[in-house]
Amino acid sequence: MKVLFGNNLNLIVDYRDPWTEFYSNEKLKEPISIIERKQHNRINTIADCIYTPYNFVKKQNLKIWKNINIKILTHGFDSNVIKFRSDLFRDIHKWCYAGTLYPNLEKEIHVLINLLSETGSKLSIYTYSNYLNYTELSQKNISTNKLISQEKLIKLTENFGVFVYFLNEEFKNLKSSKFYELIRLGVFIIYLGPKGEVYDFIEEHKIGISIEINDDNFKNLDYSFIKNNFNKHYRLFKPKPYLAEKFSFNYLCKEITNDLI
Repeated sequence: MKVLFGNNLNLIVDYRDPWTEFYSNEKLKEPISIIERKQHNRINTIADCIYTPYNFVKKQNLKIWKNINIKILTHGFDSNVIKFRSDLFRDIHKWCYAGTLYPNLEKEIHVLINLLSETGSKLSIYTYSNYLNYTELSQKNISTNKLISQEKLIKLTENFGVFVYFLNEEFKNLKSSKFYELIRLGVFIIYLGPKGEVYDFIEEHKIGISIEINDDNFKNLDYSFIKNNFNKHYRLFKPKPYLAEKFSFNYLCKEITNDLI
């Protein structure tokens, strides 16, 4: 289409998932990998603009293609669907995790198990991942379920008091659509993982607590201190759904108008 219409058509490429280019393609074998790279070169060469939600993806692309026009366009959510309710009573001891169980989360899950025990809380997990890879999740206070629809996830947030968000070193800056949806819905977030953009966002805006986990500290954490800190932050917690406004689809659509026309 770009060849046919030339400058009359603006071609925009959007790389939403960081693992698509810089993880999955690395596993491809020849000749598929060669074909994919040629296609990628062609697309990036003729595109008028390229979007990605992550700065590290932008940097990696610029290392390979020096002269491309690549911009950051964050993940977003549908504000017509994801709406805040202020009249809810949520149970502080009912915790939830919904999403992918990424690899290399053994340290984070170990800390989570101990934290559940320390606080006397129960956790419900909703995922399509093979949770059996993490044997520590086989606990009486943890239930595992299939991943659910967005509509059902919204209903869940009306009952659960805490949503768990943990990431490994590779994805410590991954602020997904679900992350903004949880902020919009006004839930309390516990983040477990290395310091990064997610850790900093939660701490800066006081929308939960962030627990740094690394190779040096995960076996020696003071769970009594963490419990007291958690209770203090939960007691003072005030939902801030407005923080997610600039990550709504409506806002993001305005951002790309100039590139479309």
